Amino acid sequence: MTLPNLDRTDKDSIKWFILLPSGHEGPYSLNHLSKLREKNKLSPLVRIWCEGLAQPTSLENALTLEAQPAAKESRSFSRNSEVSAQQVEDDPSSTDDLPPPVPVDLTSPPVAEPAGLSQGEAPARGGSLGRRLGVVFLIATGLTVASIVFVKSREEFALRRRPKMSPELHQRILQENHFDGWSKAIFLKEYVPRDHSHIWLVTSGFQACDIEVAFASVPDRLLSLGDEKVSFVSRGKLAGHVAELSEFDFRSGTRLVPGLYEMDVKASNCRWDGTVPWIMNLFRNPAHQYLARTKVILYSGGALAFHDSLGKLLKRKEERIIKEKGEAALYWQDLQQRFETLEAITLQIEQHLLDFLEAPPATHRARTKTMVDQYTRNFGAFLTSFVADQEASQRRLQVGGTAQGANYELLIRMTAKQIGFESMKFIEEFLGTKSVPSPKQQGQLRDRVRKTFGLLKKDISQKLVQVSLDQAR
Repeated sequence: MTLPNLDRTDKDSIKWFILLPSGHEGPYSLNHLSKLREKNKLSPLVRIWCEGLAQPTSLENALTLEAQPAAKESRSFSRNSEVSAQQVEDDPSSTDDLPPPVPVDLTSPPVAEPAGLSQGEAPARGGSLGRRLGVVFLIATGLTVASIVFVKSREEFALRRRPKMSPELHQRILQENHFDGWSKAIFLKEYVPRDHSHIWLVTSGFQACDIEVAFASVPDRLLSLGDEKVSFVSRGKLAGHVAELSEFDFRSGTRLVPGLYEMDVKASNCRWDGTVPWIMNLFRNPAHQYLARTKVILYSGGALAFHDSLGKLLKRKEERIIKEKGEAALYWQDLQQRFETLEAITLQIEQHLLDFLEAPPATHRARTKTMVDQYTRNFGAFLTSFVADQEASQRRLQVGGTAQGANYELLIRMTAKQIGFESMKFIEEFLGTKSVPSPKQQGQLRDRVRKTFGLLKKDISQKLVQVSLDQAR
């Protein structure tokens, strides 16, 4: 095949079109197409065309065939590029002055879009690509905003009310637990219904685990006139912030007696509970296992109501003990109970302050007033009435009027006041904070709380040991 009317040596003119099934692209120079072929970015069989050719040819032909003299000299398009319809009708041969149209050859093989085009050679569909990228960006932005709004709407502590869980108890659970972040560690709080047939262990964390719990009653701290001992094991599943324990394997005793218990918890196979917590902790895994030992009060009325009921019960026991063992034995038991009460209230205040410091720093100032109000209602008033009760107890119970009994009464009052004093020091520090504490500062505060209350608990434990030794003498 020959290329009529074309100069073979003219390879720089930008006049060649690439024919595609969907249309044509170009124009390009023959040199540019040759370079694309050398880089294997364009097939040598691709169909191309330029003005002056009646039919398209392959790129390989255009590069290898020499131009031959045309049988008929082509006309110049610059002379008269427009021919009226009337001229065409009158002189059909005048259409020879027009360049042949771009052939449409749908049988041509598809070709990839040439890479490395110069600015003047950019395909016309560039604008369409820009619009598509803009649409993709808007969709991605919308999805991101929607995700943020959805996650924010889920940042709350929500617990479905279980069967046998009264509306009042359910409301108390919601008030005593709150959202502390998606990665909040497990800390279980205990709740029981009025008939003490169930135990609900509640956490504000977002973990799902297998739970195994062992309970053992603390001596003389059951709401029972007899000297009962109760221990049992129960298992359940932690999900939706709660583990429900309803089947008890008793090791001693036959029923759950309300009172103070030691609780050993083992949580295993822990994972994030739900899709949103999993996404919000995408690069963090929960602790696979959780072990804890603590003292809990299994009483439907809560801790304060339990201490009130226990006090009344102990008074009834007191009357019986006075008859059986005399006033001295009752005094030692009462003395030990008061120190244990101080030990329990110290543990609760420490946990209350640590719960406050576990919250995100940004919520520090907003939650301070709520934390202080809860402390005053649950602990401050209790310590005040406790000290007043001890002064009345000193007048009512003494070990034969000895100096030793008076010293213990003084130690109890001083220990209670020390607990209140150390607690108020931290509360005043929280109230006096004007700026948002950094995570490092909050960590330092948590360490100070643990150290201060650790010393208080150690001091009370030493006093309990001394009471036991003195009683034995």
